[in-house]
Amino acid sequence: MSPFRAGFWKDYVAVIVATVILGAGAAAAGAAALDAALGRAVTGLLGEEGQYDLVVHVREHSRDAAAAELARLLEADWPGAAVSAGVTVAGSSNFFITLPDELKTQSTLERLAASLAGLPGFNGYAWMLEPGVTVSGLRPGVRDMLAQEAASWPGVRAAVRHGGSVTLLLDGAERRRPVTEALQQRLAGRHVLEVRWAAGAAVDEEAALRALADGLRPRTLRDVTDRSGGGEPWEALARRLRELLPVWRRLAETGAAAADAAETLMRVLDAMEPAFALTETPEEQGRRLSAAVQGEGGADAVRQALIRVFAANLVRAVGGEDGAGPAPGELPPREQLEQLRTALAALAQDAAPLREAAREDVAAALDALEELLPEEPAAGRVLELWTDQEVTPGAVARVLREAFGYEAAVFASGSGFVRPNPRGVAEELLADVRRAVAGLLAVAAGLAALVLDHATVFAALSRFAAGRRRRAALAAGVGAAVVGGTYALSGGGLPFVGAGAAAALGAGLGLLVMALAERISPVDDDEILAGMALGLSGGQIMREIVAPAGRPGLLTLLNSRRRRFR
Repeated sequence: MSPFRAGFWKDYVAVIVATVILGAGAAAAGAAALDAALGRAVTGLLGEEGQYDLVVHVREHSRDAAAAELARLLEADWPGAAVSAGVTVAGSSNFFITLPDELKTQSTLERLAASLAGLPGFNGYAWMLEPGVTVSGLRPGVRDMLAQEAASWPGVRAAVRHGGSVTLLLDGAERRRPVTEALQQRLAGRHVLEVRWAAGAAVDEEAALRALADGLRPRTLRDVTDRSGGGEPWEALARRLRELLPVWRRLAETGAAAADAAETLMRVLDAMEPAFALTETPEEQGRRLSAAVQGEGGADAVRQALIRVFAANLVRAVGGEDGAGPAPGELPPREQLEQLRTALAALAQDAAPLREAAREDVAAALDALEELLPEEPAAGRVLELWTDQEVTPGAVARVLREAFGYEAAVFASGSGFVRPNPRGVAEELLADVRRAVAGLLAVAAGLAALVLDHATVFAALSRFAAGRRRRAALAAGVGAAVVGGTYALSGGGLPFVGAGAAAALGAGLGLLVMALAERISPVDDDEILAGMALGLSGGQIMREIVAPAGRPGLLTLLNSRRRRFR
């Protein structure tokens, strides 16, 4: 006796199909409702699409000062631009800038971004240009090359460089797909090779490129070495510190000597005051001493400047001009002497902190700073190449060694990747959440259907000889069809779970429900035996006795119209 005779199998298949369709619809609707709610929240944070062009991040404690300075900056240098305060997230406050169309050119946008560095508490920025496409992870040379090339592509309005990225502002949303495909095609199959020559190697870069082209014959080989001196911000900071270290050393040494020399001169003035017939004004002597202190001669220059001042005044005194009166517009010698003494006292006071600091402590601090700075690569020792991924670092090192006899360290890095702007990132995140929620709801709907509709059938199959043999296979198949079909049709997208994995999960759930069927939805053996005694077929027993006694679900609903006994 088969439980699927008398047309019951048609009803059962209809239940499975209806479960998949209704379950997928419910899962998709629930995910869409959540997506709409989150979308409204994102719009509240980032505005409507195209509403803002730039978001500026500042530290929370500098929010008020940054707001005032940003408003002043935009009003003074970027007429027509508007700024709106955003929310504060994780200690970072955000300001959104809207720009008029006439300011949306490459040079203007790059200058605007560069001018933001002086804001109080500045913590970065991100372009939100719409419609736009951004390429990130670029070396400076590749960034400049790509910006120059993309600026001439159809539909590209401006190519804005920022950090290791290029943002392309497009003429219309319809240009996003072709431009994105062009960018991906330009970057696909290529990488950047950084060649670092060994110390003492003297290799002509043009000759190196020719050797690589002849030895490896790549489809693409381009020198993208950044020779602008820009580089990353930390590299610029390191270069600036290297430039300032010698100045700081001279300042520490000369400043301390200037304090000692100024005090010595004051004592000499007191001792030789009657002999001075000053020929220089205090301003001229101040300029002489100031130039010596700030120059590169150190303490010796200061002492020589002081000696020249003494010598000039002594010569004038010996020359018989002691009693000469001051020229028109000049101060009497006594007043000039007092002004010089005042200037020297101020000089000694200003330089005193440098003299009080122990020279060995200052030198040790500067030495420690110099050791912490990264080593500056020698000119010509670094070469960056943009070439095919088939060109490996080992092959490049081998060709250069054979051609020039020098060892070179070669490193590979990616050529960049296309990513959306901040709004696009948020939309991608929402899409991932929507797919994940749809997947979870689909699995939940499938499990609910197995419990409500199919547990009763699985429990009843053990009462039929033919059903017992196919019970496990049927449970796994029904579970795979219900859960896998609902998952795929709803657009579910759990991480690492595709339609096949969802079907396998459904098969496991079907077997689990089958094992627990007697507890979840038990059947009455006496009623089944009574049906058999009345001569009912297996299908009639399932329709008239088993299905009505089960839990309320689609099977009960669809079966009610086919029942004969009420």
